[in-house]
Amino acid sequence: MDCKKVCAMAAGVVALNCVAGINVTCDRASHYYHVGENAEIRITCDQDVPLEVILTCDGEAVLDRRTVQAPCSFKYTLGRPGVLRCLVKGKDLTPAILGMAFDPEQIQPVLPEPDDFLDFWNNACAALDAIPANFKMTELTEDSTEEFIYYELECDNVNNTKHYGYLKLPRTDKKVPLLVYVEGAGCGQEQESFKEHNKNVEKYIPGQVASLTIGVHRYKPLPRTADHQKQHDEYVKQFEYQQYWLENISAQNLTDNFFYRAILGCKRICDQVSALPQIDQEHIAYLGESQGGMFGLYLTALCPQIHAAFCGVPAFCDCAGHLTGQHTPTCSIYPLNQYTQFLRYFDAVNFARHINVPVMISAGYIDVTCAPSSVFAAANNLGGPKLVFHKVNHGHNDGPVDYAPIFWQFVASHLR
Repeated sequence: MDCKKVCAMAAGVVALNCVAGINVTCDRASHYYHVGENAEIRITCDQDVPLEVILTCDGEAVLDRRTVQAPCSFKYTLGRPGVLRCLVKGKDLTPAILGMAFDPEQIQPVLPEPDDFLDFWNNACAALDAIPANFKMTELTEDSTEEFIYYELECDNVNNTKHYGYLKLPRTDKKVPLLVYVEGAGCGQEQESFKEHNKNVEKYIPGQVASLTIGVHRYKPLPRTADHQKQHDEYVKQFEYQQYWLENISAQNLTDNFFYRAILGCKRICDQVSALPQIDQEHIAYLGESQGGMFGLYLTALCPQIHAAFCGVPAFCDCAGHLTGQHTPTCSIYPLNQYTQFLRYFDAVNFARHINVPVMISAGYIDVTCAPSSVFAAANNLGGPKLVFHKVNHGHNDGPVDYAPIFWQFVASHLR
């Protein structure tokens, strides 16, 4: 399984490079080229209007800008490993995007790992261990059934905070495998969305399995989604750009910010649940996408009990990519590119370097949230067996029809 790649060609899902009005394609179904090879870009449009074409390094450095009349075609190449993004716009038309990868397995992060990276995180884990966990499992009796017990989890964390999660545990005398999950960006999971997540667990993973969801927020989850969302909205009002990732970031204190607190809180919950006598220590795996993808890289590096992980379109990889125009800054949030040196300690690429268990990772060629160039920088630094899923016609939240079954099967195979 080492260094294999899965190319997603077909679809069944409408891709951003084929929308009503504008259609932009390339001459290879794989969208894969070697550096110096010309990619032929073809543009058609059902309206006779001028079209603006913008070619960039994955949304960052502008390489070429031209006005064309469809139908037309032209050739272009990259002189270094990267992802070429072609954006086509027309008046009153939905923009179309095309991504083409040039030797993506050679893409590397812009900045090296900090010299004291391992010392910093070893000290962080030691600081966490010095704090009593006060781990609590409160049964949610209204949700529990004859087959499963639902728990709300709580523990003490660094910076005088609490950390939270949910656990679904089978009623059995046998040890069961454990699936660890951190949700994508947003208000976080509560009881309603935890149940929705477990529908997928039951659909794709046969047999009895414990299901753990870990939050990232410092506030306690509320039972209902609507109330929980309102709590989140009130919380982020304190940040100018209303992103919880910016929590205390302006102070540039490595131990008093969202990343430090959330990473260690997730690690503590994972450690506590993994150590339960009901858990099969030999079969613990991780699954998550976007924010959950980056936390998959964090936790798989910091938690030796995780034996395999699916990290879909992970965020916060190669946070310095914008310095050389390699790709857009993570999630395109303006303030983050002002703290590049600070973010090196939380860059998911630097955690990927210390992972030697099997990892499946995915990159969306037209992902405008987590640029594929940044994802490849992480994938190329994984130390163990890896499976890279290339979503060539898809972006951040979508994929071809076989995408979800494949990554769920990957995880399920490591829980058996």
